[in-house]
Amino acid sequence: MQMAGKKGYDLNRLILDLSGLTDEEIERCGRDYYAESMLDNAYRGIRFTHDEIEVKFWERRFEHGCFISPDKVRIDRARVARLPWILPLIAGNIPDSECWIVPNQDRPDNRLYLELPKNFFVWLEPRANGEWKYSTHYTGTRQDLRFYQRIGKCIWRF
Repeated sequence: MQMAGKKGYDLNRLILDLSGLTDEEIERCGRDYYAESMLDNAYRGIRFTHDEIEVKFWERRFEHGCFISPDKVRIDRARVARLPWILPLIAGNIPDSECWIVPNQDRPDNRLYLELPKNFFVWLEPRANGEWKYSTHYTGTRQDLRFYQRIGKCIWRF
């Protein structure tokens, strides 16, 4: 479904300025932003998708979304800076954005929200009750994008 004429947010204005900060300061800034924007209490928050379906945000998912090493010791400056992009994207308020259902081999299909000019991806995983939970976010490659578009199905476009 196309949302003709709908106005949205400019992602360039929604980026966190982390210049001059140490990795520890970036992590603290990111955790604070995540807690204030996505959580309703110390461990969980509920937000909504473009089609008004609940998305659970868990405190512990900050590490998965913002660290780039398996041992969770290397913070990703770019992922933290783009935390403000997540909610407007999944809410359907970003121009040139789409939502895809992407097969996930042995598990239920995931939702992929993407913003095309910047190849910004937000992944949601299904919950048993039909709701979703935030998994991660990152800037992908054109190759990633083409792969997901080849195997997935677009269910919404801005």
